[in-house]
Amino acid sequence: MLNLKCIPGKDYIAYIDGFGESIFIDVIDLKTQEIVSGKRVPASLEFVQKIPILFDKSIKAVILNIFLSSSSAFSNNLEFCKAIRKAFDEINLLYLFVSDTCYVFTASLINENIVSKLDETITFIGIFSCSFAINNCKFTKAGYEIISYKTLIYDEKDGVDALYEKILQSSNSSKIVATAPLSNGLPIFKVLKEKVLKMPNFITSELGGTRKSAPKFACEIYKWLIDNSYVKYHIIPTSTRYYFLQTFSGGKFNNGKFLFGSDTILPHQITFNLPRWNLGFHITYVNETEEDRTILQKLELGTDCHYHKITILVDINNFPTIRCESLLSEHILNLPQKLTQIISEKYPVIIFRDLISLICIFNPQKNQYEFLDTWNGIYGRDLFISFDEKKPKYFEKAAEVFKLKPTFVVYDLLCILSIPPNELQAIKCPSHWGFTVTKDINNPILLEFDDYNAPKTAATPILLMAMLLKQHIKAITKKTGTKPKQLACCYFDLKGDKNLVFNSVGEALKLLKIDATEEIREFL
Repeated sequence: MLNLKCIPGKDYIAYIDGFGESIFIDVIDLKTQEIVSGKRVPASLEFVQKIPILFDKSIKAVILNIFLSSSSAFSNNLEFCKAIRKAFDEINLLYLFVSDTCYVFTASLINENIVSKLDETITFIGIFSCSFAINNCKFTKAGYEIISYKTLIYDEKDGVDALYEKILQSSNSSKIVATAPLSNGLPIFKVLKEKVLKMPNFITSELGGTRKSAPKFACEIYKWLIDNSYVKYHIIPTSTRYYFLQTFSGGKFNNGKFLFGSDTILPHQITFNLPRWNLGFHITYVNETEEDRTILQKLELGTDCHYHKITILVDINNFPTIRCESLLSEHILNLPQKLTQIISEKYPVIIFRDLISLICIFNPQKNQYEFLDTWNGIYGRDLFISFDEKKPKYFEKAAEVFKLKPTFVVYDLLCILSIPPNELQAIKCPSHWGFTVTKDINNPILLEFDDYNAPKTAATPILLMAMLLKQHIKAITKKTGTKPKQLACCYFDLKGDKNLVFNSVGEALKLLKIDATEEIREFL
């Protein structure tokens, strides 16, 4: 066991602390809460491979504070942590990954012997070179829950009174604990300690470096590990990473959508739906101390569905898991039967959902509506138009163009039509749109995109929708032998101003000399 001095028959825990490419392993006597052995090793593949040898049955648990570690043997910190987790799982050794925040807060509580009552709040101030992070925590039945977080910039010109007011404005706690996780020699910490923190309810906690408080900290964590009802010093874990949903097109990532960040309590689960067509969706993340985003997983999404359900779960050890499900809408599948019952004139019906459309036509031989097989049946087609060639391409062919030439592709028309022009001009458009929203004296909304036939082309959303609908009419006409004079449009999961969409699609159909019936609104 670590090739260090340990007495057989005694119980120990290990605390692993890492920063950069070095990790420190301390073996702690559970009874005396003292370090009996210590070792510094590289954060290497060799260390991971030797875990079964290094940690024997005398070690009851391992507490790991290694989210700031890096290893040249692994692509990133998360992969390094995963390898270590797998090694401990294989030898069935209890473990918990903790953050620096958890270490600092817990060690401060222990060192200052702070015991809180239920629902009591306490403020932790982390002091850094030119700022301080203020975390307000509430003591609950599960432990200390971080309920708010704020970073304040320190300016020596503010003076002590202003500094005091800044802290008080960010806290309504009965106790305020300040500590410098990196060094208590920081000038800002000295100011707080000598002046501000002499005021009522302020406590300074000097941790004495990053590892001096490790033995008591690790022992308290172990108590919670074996009995989750022991929450005297327990800090409920939060995410150490910020997670994003991003699209990839034209050889680059777009800014994407923020999902959740470091203020999120763990374990945490988030579920959301994505449109059927895969716009190069990736889940990415960034660590608190980094700026560049790392790809967690490229979402491999099928096409035989109506939409995708994505679930992200991050456990208490900060390990994320992603689950993708390709689903069919029961409402859409049941629509032909419903249409058969309520539509007397049996005209064609176009169904819209997100970025896809389906077509239902009446089959007189079967005396029922059914999905148009030449329109990909129950799955429908993707509502994209591309202008990268002399003639526009539609649907799946256009969607393929998006992967390499997104600025030539127009889509998301239902979303655009659901937003009033003045609002659409004012909002920040999704970063994955390759086209831009503009206007002129005659048109409050124009979509501008690259065009094979010209450097730039602009068109109204209604005209573009008419282009898509024209392809629908062609498919219906080819199947029935007759161009429809009237049809209905049915919408599922429509967001925004529904009436605006109804009217806009109606105008697009009028351009094609097709009447849109009002009856369809009965089953939206």
